[in-house]
Amino acid sequence: MSLTAAQKAIKAQTKIEKLELEENLSNLKVRINELFNNAPIAIAETISREELEELIIEIKKGTATNEIISRFLELAGNLGI
Repeated sequence: MSLTAAQKAIKAQTKIEKLELEENLSNLKVRINELFNNAPIAIAETISREELEELIIEIKKGTATNEIISRFLELAGNLGI
């Protein structure tokens, strides 16, 4: 069963909340580094830290498109978020 755009957005927000980010995102780079350090090499090589950071920022700002949300959810699943 496919999720609606609204369901995907909620799921993405929930996954981001699990990262326990500071309101101003000051610890975002630290959290991303932790994810990459714990990820299998094959998974970590499929995305750059910068891309993941940009996806998270767009979702947190509420300006993410459906494509951005879908990409984040795909990566979050691969990274174990």
